[in-house]
Amino acid sequence: MVTLLDEHERVDEKAFREHLNHLIDAGVHGVFVLGTAGEGIPLLDAERGKVIEIAVRETNNRVPVFVGVMDVGTKRMIQNAEIAQELGADAIVATLPCYYTTDNSRQVIEHFTAIAESVDLPVMLYNIPQTVKSIIDLDAVLFLSQVDNIAGIKESQEDWERVQQLLVHFGENDDFAVLVGSEILVCAAMLFGGNGGVLGISNVIPRIAVNLYNAAKRGDIQEAFAWQKKMMSVQQIYSHGFWLTCQKAAVSLLGYGEFNVTAPLPGLSSEALEGIRQVLKEEGIALSQTMMREELKS
Repeated sequence: MVTLLDEHERVDEKAFREHLNHLIDAGVHGVFVLGTAGEGIPLLDAERGKVIEIAVRETNNRVPVFVGVMDVGTKRMIQNAEIAQELGADAIVATLPCYYTTDNSRQVIEHFTAIAESVDLPVMLYNIPQTVKSIIDLDAVLFLSQVDNIAGIKESQEDWERVQQLLVHFGENDDFAVLVGSEILVCAAMLFGGNGGVLGISNVIPRIAVNLYNAAKRGDIQEAFAWQKKMMSVQQIYSHGFWLTCQKAAVSLLGYGEFNVTAPLPGLSSEALEGIRQVLKEEGIALSQTMMREELKS
C-alpha cells in the first residue's frame, strides 16, 4: 500500500482508510504497509505508528496486515518489529539493512534470525537489492526457511533465473511462500508455482491483480496472461515521472487523497498528471469526478 499523506507528510487518515477499504472490497488477500511503496523508511516514527494502528483497526481481521520494518541496522529493525507486534500486526516484512552493504552469508542469516526471534509473528524475508544494495543469497534463504517463524520471501528483484531458483526449492510449498514483487514476472511466477504477488500497481488496479492471481491459481494460462498484459498497459503511468509519485497520482485520480510524497522524492508537472489521467482513461479505469472537477476549477 501507498501511504497517503497531507502536505506536511502526516498520514491522511480519511484517505488511507477509504483506499484500504477499496483494496479489500476488490478482493485482495492481505495488505502490506510501510513497504517500499509505503515510504516506510523516510516516514517519521510517529507516522509509521499511525499507519499500523489505522491499518489494523480498519481491516478488523478481514485480511492480514503485513508491516515493513526496514531500517539501517538489525537493532533498529528489531525495535520496529516489536512495535508492529504491539500494535497488532499479523506479520513482519524485513529486508537486509539499507545504507551499509551486507554481503556475508553468516551476517545475513544472523540478521534475519535475530529479527525472527524478537517477535512471535510470521516474518517474511524481503529481497530488494535495488534499494538496500545487498542480496539475500539463495543459500541464506534455504537456511532461513528452516527457522520456525520465517514464513516466506517477497522477491522483488526482476531476475527470472533467481525466481526460478526459488520456485524449484519452494514452489507450492505451504510452509515457505514465494511472493513476487515484480509486476512483470508475477504471472509467470504464479503459473510456475509461486504463492502470490505483492505489487505496487495493485494500489491502482487491485481487481486486475486479483483476477490475474485467480486465473493463475486455476492454471488458466491464456486468461492469466491477458490480465498480465492489462497490468503492463496500466504501467505506462510510470513513463510520466518517478514511479511512486505516479502511483500516488493515479490513486488520487481514483479519488483517494492527494499525491504528496516524502521529501526529497520528486513531484509531478501538470503535463505528467494529464498523461497519467489519459493512461487510466484509455485503460477503462474510472476516475473520480470530484477530483476532476476540483482540478478544472484550479
